[in-house]
Amino acid sequence: MNRFLILLIFVVFSSFSAYCQRGFSISGEVTRQGKKVIPFANVALYNEQDSSIVEGAMTADDGSFKLDDIKEGKYYLKVFYIGFKTAEVSDVTVQSIDLQLKSIVLRRTRTQIEEITVVSEKGMFESQAGKMVYNVDGNVNAAGESANELLMNIPSVGVNMDDKVTVRGSRATVLIDGVESGLSEMLDQIPAGAIESIEVMTNPSVRYDAKSGGSIVNIKLKKQARNGYNGKL
Repeated sequence: MNRFLILLIFVVFSSFSAYCQRGFSISGEVTRQGKKVIPFANVALYNEQDSSIVEGAMTADDGSFKLDDIKEGKYYLKVFYIGFKTAEVSDVTVQSIDLQLKSIVLRRTRTQIEEITVVSEKGMFESQAGKMVYNVDGNVNAAGESANELLMNIPSVGVNMDDKVTVRGSRATVLIDGVESGLSEMLDQIPAGAIESIEVMTNPSVRYDAKSGGSIVNIKLKKQARNGYNGKL
C-alpha cells in the first residue's frame, strides 16, 4: 500500500512539473478597417524586460497567426506590414493558459509625396514551406554584426558556450549555401554584410536525414561573397 501511494505521488508530481514547464501559445488575427483580413503580415513577440525577440510568425490567408512554445512572462507584440503603420500590443502576459488576443487593426500610413518609387522589400521574417527564413537585409541593426550574433537574434535559435548552434535547446547542423563547410566552424568570422538570409528548418526534408536527425540552420551567402575557396582538413 505504501509503495502504491509513493508511486501515485511521484506520477502526480511529474505530471504537474511537466505541465508547469511546457510552453503556451499566443494567437490572434490581423485586420484593417472594414474588418478585412491582412495575410502575410509580420508578427514579432518581444521580451518586455530586455526587448529581445522571442518568436516571430507571418499571418495566414485568413489573417490569423499563432506563436507556439512561449514561456510564462510579460511580453509585447508588434505587427509590420508595408503601407500600414506598425501596430504594437503592450502588456501581453502569458500565465498558466494559452492566450487569445483581440483582433489587431492596422491603419494605413498617410504621407504626401511628389514622386513614387516602387521598391520590392522583404520582411525580416518569412514563413516558407518547412522553414522560417530570416532576411538579413530586413534588419537595419544587423550592420557590423557577425553570423554568430545574427543567429542569437533569431527566435528559438541560440549559440552555446562552445559556440555550437542550437535550435530550441538542441544541437543543430549548420550548412553554408546548403552544404557542410569549414566555414560553419568560424561563424564569428563571417560578417553580416556577406549573408543574404538564414533558413531555420526544425523538420528537415528527407535529403537532410543522412546529415542530422535534428534541426538544420542554412546560412545563404550573397552571390558576390561566394568567390574563393575554403576547405577543412
